[in-house]
Amino acid sequence: MNDLAVAVLIVRSLLRPMCRALAHAPVAQVPFRYQYQDGIGILRLLDFGEAALSLVLFEDGKRPPQQTISFTDSECTEIVLAGRGTVQMLQISKEDASHAVIERQAHCVSKGAVLKVSGPAEGRLIENIGGQIIALRLTRSPKNPSLSREFRLDYGALVHRASGRRQEGKQAMARALIGAMERTDAISTVGKIAGERDHPLRWEAIRKGLTLDTNRGFRKLDEVASNPNDPLSETGIALKTQLIAAYPQLAQLEEKRCRA
Repeated sequence: MNDLAVAVLIVRSLLRPMCRALAHAPVAQVPFRYQYQDGIGILRLLDFGEAALSLVLFEDGKRPPQQTISFTDSECTEIVLAGRGTVQMLQISKEDASHAVIERQAHCVSKGAVLKVSGPAEGRLIENIGGQIIALRLTRSPKNPSLSREFRLDYGALVHRASGRRQEGKQAMARALIGAMERTDAISTVGKIAGERDHPLRWEAIRKGLTLDTNRGFRKLDEVASNPNDPLSETGIALKTQLIAAYPQLAQLEEKRCRA
């Protein structure tokens, strides 16, 4: 029995009884976690430890052209059950604190194709979908994954970096919510994290500090960017340059620091 036959057997065994039950009770609740956004639907079928099995739907024409791509420290295998399209298999060949060189290799895929991505330097981009693509996806993450990074597809600039650990991800979401609520009373906690070089959420705290208190946040960013021994120095320089170009008044804060 090949990979496609096994995948079809798994999906049929799980979904056929559920579909029969829904036929008798149309308003019943499907006992699976699911999400749908911009033409991508995910139905989580099974979870075990760090592994997950999902049924994934890709629809053409339901989302804007993708501008960025995320690389996560995980293993992902997808078996195409139906549909056809073009897949760009991506590989980071070189990476620094602010950019990555991303190599691409295009493949035409159809029913029975197997797509595999492994580790933080590999990714894939599905495009030119002929209607719909349905795939069975198996993912597995290490217990201590490395950072996830998001890069622009056109020139490889780093857009976002986040911890790959779930608990730290929840903490990052909490800090994002604090920023959206403009909770300025949290600036001291955020500033403390921004000063801890080994903290996995340090960069996020630096960015959040700019939102909560621009004056204090920019001083912290300038401090990081000005220290060549700081591991976030290059990333800080890139963000500082970008911010001054967009908001020239920030240069005055830099001048005050230099005079001091």
